[in-house]
Amino acid sequence: MFSISHPLPGPGPPSAGGVANPGAVSSSSLPGSVAPLQVEILQTETQSLYGKRLGNFPQERVADIYIGAAQRYFKWLAIESKVFNVGEYRRTGAPTPDASFFERNNPDGERIRRAAAEAALTDMVKWFDETEGTIAIFDATNSTRDRRRWIHESCAVHGIETLFVESLCQDPEIVTSNILDVKLTSPDYAGKDPEEAAKDFKNRISNYEKVYESINSKGDETDLSYTQIINVGANVVINNVRNYLQSRVVYYLMNLHIKPRSIWLSRVCVSPS
Repeated sequence: MFSISHPLPGPGPPSAGGVANPGAVSSSSLPGSVAPLQVEILQTETQSLYGKRLGNFPQERVADIYIGAAQRYFKWLAIESKVFNVGEYRRTGAPTPDASFFERNNPDGERIRRAAAEAALTDMVKWFDETEGTIAIFDATNSTRDRRRWIHESCAVHGIETLFVESLCQDPEIVTSNILDVKLTSPDYAGKDPEEAAKDFKNRISNYEKVYESINSKGDETDLSYTQIINVGANVVINNVRNYLQSRVVYYLMNLHIKPRSIWLSRVCVSPS
């Protein structure tokens, strides 16, 4: 277990706002039409939440809605963290839903998804209160302004700051690859034909896109702390990232590679001749 009562020493934040490219700062605008991508870089848009104890609260602690791989990074940093996956909570009421479950005009689906998010958030706050945890990863879609505002305000009541992480991708090959490599192993598609499962998940993405609102797309979320990863790190937007732990999360994301690549190792030796 690891908790801190003051900000850890370390470098200052990358930026209070702006667009970054690993190794350089540049200006950029969001694409007009975005195919959403989820955290582990899946195909569903996801914003991630990060927080810490504020004011007179006894400890600085963090909540982060975000990426499975990040938990291993936090462990390497000796920072206690835990993942709260809303999908796992949702499966108690809808274990293997098809794409229609995620349609915006499906009231039963919306009710179950909302209840799952509330249960996960409640457990996350309880985990903070009862343990010495520092970072909670709240893994969910969070694709609308209303949902993000609800998360932010619910956490603020308990003295938890938030950092939302949004991954945007327009490359259909990457989206398809991630569906085949990652999403089809989800419990949602256990025992289903891979081709039918891939088709269904693409329909699910289509339903997400109907209600999807990119973070701060209307200019009313400038008060939130967030980062946007555009086209697998081609550009990174950073807003209101000010403390050590937030800067470490952003640094990790900017250096995360999800596409296969070759690493060549060469041994140099001297020939007897």
